Amino acid sequence: MPPQIESVAVVGAGAMGAMYAAHLVEGGLRTVLVASGERAQRLRTEGLTVNGRPLAADVADPAGDELPPVDLAIVAVKHHDLAAALDDLAPFVGPSTTYVSVLNGLDSEETIAERFGADRVLLCIALGMAAGREGNEVTYLSPGRLVIGTSAGLADPSRIATVGAALDRAGLAWEAPEDMQHEMWWKFMVNTCINQASAVLRAPYADFTEPGPARSLMIALRDEVIALSFPRRSPPRRVRRRPLGRGAAWPAGHRADLDAAGRPGRAADGGRPLRRSGRRAR
Repeated sequence: MPPQIESVAVVGAGAMGAMYAAHLVEGGLRTVLVASGERAQRLRTEGLTVNGRPLAADVADPAGDELPPVDLAIVAVKHHDLAAALDDLAPFVGPSTTYVSVLNGLDSEETIAERFGADRVLLCIALGMAAGREGNEVTYLSPGRLVIGTSAGLADPSRIATVGAALDRAGLAWEAPEDMQHEMWWKFMVNTCINQASAVLRAPYADFTEPGPARSLMIALRDEVIALSFPRRSPPRRVRRRPLGRGAAWPAGHRADLDAAGRPGRAADGGRPLRRSGRRAR
């Protein structure tokens, strides 16, 4: 059984990372935000607020700070920043660290496993949160819940309970489903049929709840992912479940990224899902 989690490093101080860090601090866990260079300096001098309260997490810069290896590392960056984020994280982790990624998509865990070891990586998807960041202010309506699990070749299931205990302390909802691979494909389906469609159409979530062009596109994309997942023996079964909730008028994450920086959070690589499915692009 891995040791009880007392220290956490969060790499990525966007809306999700800051929201999780705030809960972890409130739960009494020693929490640091990992950042380097000018980003670290800004976090130290300007700080962040989460729902109007200052975020009381220290900043750890790999260029000069030294810390004992943390028990848990939460990766909350955009996909195109993942490699650099893992470089920043490396000085603050060790053989006992457990890794959880809240990135969208199917492959961030694979990248983390290649860098730090597959036996330390849990699978994770983040659902139901409604959060945004404007400047140094993070606001969230709901922290949602984390779905965590493992798979052949990844972390021992005992790490699920250890991470779950830390999330309980932080007041963050979580669950450990029986079929984690199915959950990963279901989340990939939601990200594909809503987040990417929202980014292309520049449409809020609410546009996908009523009949019209946005919803028609969502359904067509959904059906493509279902077809893609069948060779993996994990077709998403909850296709009729509405993946929208609080914050439906907010822009989807990919659209918010485009509005803020002209770049979506997910890498434009359809090849990996195709390779996972065993199919070829047409």
